[in-house]
Amino acid sequence: AMRKDLIENLSADPAKIRIIPNMVDIPLIKEKSLEKLRGVRARKGTQPLIGAMGGLETHKGFDILLRAFSEYTMEKPARLLIIGEGSQRKNLERLAADLGVKREVSFCGYQANPYPLLKECDLFVLSSSKYEGFPNVILEAMALAVPVISSDVRSGPADIITPGLSGILVSPGSDKAITEAIDRVLGDKNYREELIKGAVERASDFAPEIIIEKYERLFSNILEVR
Repeated sequence: AMRKDLIENLSADPAKIRIIPNMVDIPLIKEKSLEKLRGVRARKGTQPLIGAMGGLETHKGFDILLRAFSEYTMEKPARLLIIGEGSQRKNLERLAADLGVKREVSFCGYQANPYPLLKECDLFVLSSSKYEGFPNVILEAMALAVPVISSDVRSGPADIITPGLSGILVSPGSDKAITEAIDRVLGDKNYREELIKGAVERASDFAPEIIIEKYERLFSNILEVR
């Protein structure tokens, strides 16, 4: 999508464009995930824990996630952990109360090291309703063996997730689609384990040594041509 944008809106020469994704430092993330939690509890009881992380802004779609979570918990118990801070926090807290899920939702605020919390989750949901850049948080969850559900927004998620293999993509803005995906992942242990395996394998494609090699190859090719 970024390549297309450069060509259509900035008249960039397609022959001069190369795509190299962000990297995810898997060993560092795993190491940080072992640090002790301070001031925040991840789990309360044995209920499944659904995680979400990002700036609490309108385009991130946390209101959609809260509605989806509310619909899911009408039938089955679960908890929702939201990591992040932003201008919409009070509105989202009010929405959780209005939906009757205030007790089941924890707003953790900004966390300098979110990985101990993320590691505890049984499922991660990215509910952005309009757009993304390249959502590193998807890869971070995958690196910690957490299965991922993501809105199929422009751009990024579809470049990372192969539906049904390394995660689930759902229609943007659809709380019903998120509810159904949550139910499928949490309700089918074998399917969840397959997604975890695929997620861990996919995250390894973005390891530093692989991405660095792409840059080195690009720079070498440019120097050879010149």
